[in-house]
Amino acid sequence: MKRKLTILITLAILTSLYFWYYSDEKIVMRKSELLIECFDKESGAKGIGSSNFRDLLYKKVAISLPDDDDDLSGGLPRDRASIAAIFSGVMRGAREISIVKKSITLDSISNKQAIVSIDFHAKLVFQNYRKDEDLSAKVTFIQSDESANTGWKIKQVTIIEK
Repeated sequence: MKRKLTILITLAILTSLYFWYYSDEKIVMRKSELLIECFDKESGAKGIGSSNFRDLLYKKVAISLPDDDDDLSGGLPRDRASIAAIFSGVMRGAREISIVKKSITLDSISNKQAIVSIDFHAKLVFQNYRKDEDLSAKVTFIQSDESANTGWKIKQVTIIEK
């Protein structure tokens, strides 16, 4: 009897941990952490592959950057492949990219949409360009129902200078 009770209590604890770990809030927070990790490239290193970054993206993503005259800016949705290609080019061209997370806050989560605020310090070093400043990002995730690409995916990113 004591053994059965121990097994039931263990199963109850494991089940609770499973549901906690795979809750929508925890998944969105882990994906936000992974987004930051994708942009970390030490001097002389290759950096993380663009496939990890691409896996975070919804099929269309809107990105708004401060002081950017590029067609990437303005929040117009672009397909995941073109965003991943831009990311890959940036990572190849960078000598160093360092993103130091200061805070990640889950602002809201409802109706298959989550909004996350990320405050961070970015150091970007390219051959003819250097930037070292505090930034903030609003990241919108949606719960995707694409058959090959399920789960929480990034739909919009807005970067704001502090």
